Amino acid sequence: SVLVLGLWVRSARRSWKIALWAMALSAVAPLQIYYSQEARPYALVLLLVPLALYTYTRALQSTRWSDWLLHSLVILAAFFTHNLFLPWVLAFWIASLLLHTNSKQWLALALAHGLALLAYIPGALLLWGQATRSGGADWIEPYWKQTPPAFAILRSLEVLSIGGKGSTLIRWFPMDNTWRWIALTLVIVVACAALLPTKSKNQSPAPLALPPSKFICLLVIFTLWPLLDLWLYSILRKPLYIVARYDIFALPPLMALLAVGIGRITLNPSQ
Repeated sequence: SVLVLGLWVRSARRSWKIALWAMALSAVAPLQIYYSQEARPYALVLLLVPLALYTYTRALQSTRWSDWLLHSLVILAAFFTHNLFLPWVLAFWIASLLLHTNSKQWLALALAHGLALLAYIPGALLLWGQATRSGGADWIEPYWKQTPPAFAILRSLEVLSIGGKGSTLIRWFPMDNTWRWIALTLVIVVACAALLPTKSKNQSPAPLALPPSKFICLLVIFTLWPLLDLWLYSILRKPLYIVARYDIFALPPLMALLAVGIGRITLNPSQ
């Protein structure tokens, strides 16, 4: 997971220093460590998210059908790993709009995701049967009530970055409030540095080598979308949001976003 995250950052033409910062942050992220010790699919989620991002970026840059097929296989593996990958793939379509992809790339993306969805039909039928027999996700409602809906996304960002105060499903080591606020302040400063616009003209002339501004937009999309879709579903239909559980999809892009912020503060504002 850590290695593939670094490969994805490099595939977007960011420096090795930024990639190494992303890998270092991911390696010590509290949720990364927690789920590496739990016999559930979330450790695999933390591999498949950056792998899907890497294959997507690689396919856009190479335009080879073999790379789009590889992306499709990763997405299919992700579907069978966790059903919440289904709404997560919409972020790729939002990203493609941002990148102004051409008609051939749109067709390739549609075929790649369409093939994955077609091959997932047996898994979808199995999921439907399990949800019908078990009552679905009714057990989540008490955890949703523990989290004020207006602050759910903010709490997720806190837990994903420093650990913070997760749901009662997660047994965190207690953190003194002084250190917690110091850590949060540092994270906010670094994130703001990443989001500041850059006026650097030292960008690659290759059309698919993402400039810093578009790469930051991608990181924001892939960080916020898996939180926003959970939040909207929980508000509009039924509770599905648990801080420090299904929001794990946002962890790899958030680590990359913070790495860019550290790079701008300590290395080179153009990164």
